[in-house]
Amino acid sequence: MKVAANELAISTINFLPGHIEKAKAMIMLKDWHGVMDCIVHADQPEGSNPYIEVIRTVHGICFAGEVSALKRTLQLLLKSLDENEATNHALYAKITQLIVSISGKEERVLRYARDFLIRALKISRKPEYVALSMRIAFGLGDIKEVSTLSAELVSMDCEDSYALLSSVISMLMISRVSDARAQADILPSAHPKLMESPLYYLISSVLAKQSKDKSFENFRQHIENLVEMLRNQLQSHPFGLQYLSLFSSDLLYSAVEQCFDFYPLVPVKTPDECMKLTAKTLQMILDVAPGLAHCALQLARINYLCSNTNEAEKWIYKTLEKNDSLADAHILKAQLILDKGGKISDAEDALVTGLNFNFKLRETSLYHLIKSKTYKKKNDNDEAIKTLKMALQIPKKEASNNLFVPKETADTHKISVQLELIDTLQQTKRIQEAENTMLAAIEEWAGQPEQDQLVIAQAQLHLSKGHVERALNTLKRIQPGQSNFHLSRIKMAEIYLEEKKDKRMFAACYRELLKVEATPGSYSLLGDAFMKVQEPEDAINFYEQALKMQSKDVQLAEKIGEAYVMAHLYSKAVNFYESSMNIYKDKNMRLKLASLLLKLRNFEKCEKVLKQPLDKSLDMGDAEAVQAHIQFLLLLAECHEKTENISEALKDFERSKALLGKLIDKTDKSNNSALKKEGARICNLHADLLYRRRDYQPAIEVCKQALIFSETDLKANLLLCKIYKEENRWHLMLNPCSNILQVDPNNDEANSFMADYHFMKNESDKAITSYQVLLNANPHHFHALSRIVEVCCRNGEIEIPDAYLARAREANPKIINNPGYNYCKARYEWFTGDPNEAVLFYSRTRKEQAWFVRAMYNTIDICLSSDENFRITDGGDSEFGEPGGEVELNAKACLETLRNSKADMRYQIAENLIHLHSHNKEHIQTALRRLEEMATEMNAEQGEIVRSAAALYGVAKGYVLLKQIPKAKIAIKKLNVKFWTLDEADYYEKCWLLMADIYINTSKNEQATNYLDLVLKRNCNCLKAFELYGYMREKEGKYLDASSQYEKAFKATKEKNPAFGYKLAFTYLKAKKLFACIETCSKVLKIDPNYPKIRKEIMEKARSQIRTG
Repeated sequence: MKVAANELAISTINFLPGHIEKAKAMIMLKDWHGVMDCIVHADQPEGSNPYIEVIRTVHGICFAGEVSALKRTLQLLLKSLDENEATNHALYAKITQLIVSISGKEERVLRYARDFLIRALKISRKPEYVALSMRIAFGLGDIKEVSTLSAELVSMDCEDSYALLSSVISMLMISRVSDARAQADILPSAHPKLMESPLYYLISSVLAKQSKDKSFENFRQHIENLVEMLRNQLQSHPFGLQYLSLFSSDLLYSAVEQCFDFYPLVPVKTPDECMKLTAKTLQMILDVAPGLAHCALQLARINYLCSNTNEAEKWIYKTLEKNDSLADAHILKAQLILDKGGKISDAEDALVTGLNFNFKLRETSLYHLIKSKTYKKKNDNDEAIKTLKMALQIPKKEASNNLFVPKETADTHKISVQLELIDTLQQTKRIQEAENTMLAAIEEWAGQPEQDQLVIAQAQLHLSKGHVERALNTLKRIQPGQSNFHLSRIKMAEIYLEEKKDKRMFAACYRELLKVEATPGSYSLLGDAFMKVQEPEDAINFYEQALKMQSKDVQLAEKIGEAYVMAHLYSKAVNFYESSMNIYKDKNMRLKLASLLLKLRNFEKCEKVLKQPLDKSLDMGDAEAVQAHIQFLLLLAECHEKTENISEALKDFERSKALLGKLIDKTDKSNNSALKKEGARICNLHADLLYRRRDYQPAIEVCKQALIFSETDLKANLLLCKIYKEENRWHLMLNPCSNILQVDPNNDEANSFMADYHFMKNESDKAITSYQVLLNANPHHFHALSRIVEVCCRNGEIEIPDAYLARAREANPKIINNPGYNYCKARYEWFTGDPNEAVLFYSRTRKEQAWFVRAMYNTIDICLSSDENFRITDGGDSEFGEPGGEVELNAKACLETLRNSKADMRYQIAENLIHLHSHNKEHIQTALRRLEEMATEMNAEQGEIVRSAAALYGVAKGYVLLKQIPKAKIAIKKLNVKFWTLDEADYYEKCWLLMADIYINTSKNEQATNYLDLVLKRNCNCLKAFELYGYMREKEGKYLDASSQYEKAFKATKEKNPAFGYKLAFTYLKAKKLFACIETCSKVLKIDPNYPKIRKEIMEKARSQIRTG
């Protein structure tokens, strides 16, 4: 349809019906920007064409949302009708119904709609027009007009629900409950079709609230029936002008208003059924008409009361985007800022802005309540008390007799003011005054529905002071039948679980709800409760009971699937998801199934489930279907990556980005922030895969795409920093790093990058200072601690990391079980020459994947290094055909724990390094070939460049094992010192040490010295370098110089490595430093009393020489 309308509009550009049809097609696709484009391209003078003005009005109400600008739009429509269709009373009425239906009960829009209907009524007093007038008067709360119209409609023959129920509405608007109930009970028997009217269920919900038992469940059921009835009536209509005319958002918003009375005054952690239902209803309105700012505000408020502050903040900003003159939105914004610990000045600014739009805010308790909180935040309790007392002096509003008006308009926030005043008085030790205020509040609200709200707020106050039992006893006073019984039991359950850790009583509170009202909602709540205490088997029973009573509830079905997964009943979960997916045709259910199959490593079936919808044609006009396709593609990319089908995974990312780009193009620029965030997230996932594959340049390009979606995206900037750091392009790293620090000055990784930058610039003092700042603020900042270990140990300052490790233990003795701590401790032990202890600490990092992966790779290096203590001779001393032995087995065992990372280049390098230790010539040659492929790549500008120092070390080692020493030297010489990186520092050292070893054994000591100095420049604590230096000097007969090197090595290990102690003692003996020799022998024997040869061959000889000397 869109294509046909588009062709019609383009081919006959001056053909007005073509533009109108295209605009209708855009409305059907909810492409509101396209709607406005059609109006502009129609090129009609304002107010000249009624059809164009109708479309402009629909766009203004449903999307633009600016009520002030809407006045002119409606005036233009009225002018157009007056000039072109002045006698067409049916058209006036039809447009009136459309405007009322999409108004969301917004007062000014309804008043404008009345102007249209007046024109129709002047021409004809048709019953349906009078009924429509009744609908408007009802929406405006005009009691007098409703009464007049009701009297008129009684004498008319009209089947419209507003006509049939007009007398009931009129009675309820003046609180004649018994008369209204009597008439409401009789009417359905005379007019059976009333049972299909959403209005009937709205009236029933009001009567349920006024019943003797005041059953909340009856009330909730009527509201649910209203929503479901309206949804069913709309199902047979495609989205468009007719759909909007039948939508009845005014009625839905009236239903939302009825729920206001059940809202808590203070935020709760677990939303009750009423708030869930209200949120669902508001979302239904906003899906159709996102421009209704007051509905977005109510959704923000519900999220705030459910303690979902991030979601509340999102909806507040959406509200202000559509209508920044809503004073209540600024007030809620101030509340959110204070509750989230934001700047007091920002909260005060929001209050002032709200006041500027509505000076009557000064007459509300809520305004003074928030104002007092700003004073309390500034520790000005006296001013806070003064403000709260001022709020209590506000004249009490006269409660309306109109039962369709929520009692909230009577300013029940006064209860919160009283409780806040009590709390503030107690803080300032004015106990007697606080008690008097509480007694006055109890007396004021006794016997009124608001008393329940006072009780719940009072319990919250007790809880904030740590008086748990008082809070529970207070809540127990609310009994079944009272309006806030549900909320009180949910709050009690929350206290039992979080404060008393009593799972039995937690469940008992929900069982009490079920006992009072055995409804689907109660069964579902009890299931939620058991899920919260990790008892999924019990939860499944209750969820299934709820699903039997409410079989069409997809969310309940999802909960059952999640419970099966939590209970580790995976096969049942898969079967349930499959059957539910077919029953409900729900895209989210397919995602749940695919995610579970991926988790179970059933990749083939996962791919099949995801490809089924992806192989079908996609309607780009269906935003929900496009978003589901994007999620399918992202999951498919993960599946392809797990099966090492990287090329397909990359294609999946590209397809998902392309789809999202098209979706963003069709979405209003002021309303696509969530889509842009999703775009940044997809780019980050894509870039991360490329990064792990070491495809740095494509990864950089994808990161830049992420920053187009979101300029301040932290993940993209962090990944750019990592890549530039690894490529040694530090000057490029500074820009994304500064971008991060502008958004988040305390970002650990960015500050660590800056510290690394200082280290790379040989500004180690600045680097250490930067890390110390992070550690002084948080002794358990293990990223900074790992860097301190790395930097200080390389600088030879082993005391500094030792002190910080001790400080971490002092701050929390249990930290010794933390994976981050154990990684740092292991690294420290490795630097100080105790690989066995290092391996022990590395093995304790299993609980945290990030640390564990790094630990396992380091453990593999230690295992392989234990097999590398050989001297290279001209002829070579390695023999092939011998089994790799324990070294290879240990390394393979470590690698097996990383099997999920097979696509990672680090994994592949480690795998081939292990093969080098197999002592099998064929295996070594295969590993060498693979390592050569990974070690270098050709660059058009720079020629051959090194991709990985680790792989290059493997190449050199492989050539040594194959006795091709010249080729090993050529490989190592490819390493350029200026590209040295901290992350690959160990392998740079291994390469240079291997080269030094080669030169020492060919008696080219000068060249060996150059490489050893290179190592010690980067790591002045390198034990292997000290050892090779000592060995070289021993060969030269310079035992005093050799002892100097071994002394450094022994000291670096804190004199706990007996091997270095032995070598030091031996060179002391040869250099005739006999007393130092004996002292060193004693230290070695203290470490290991049975250390071979040292007592007889060194210590006794030294003593003998002293005696004979």
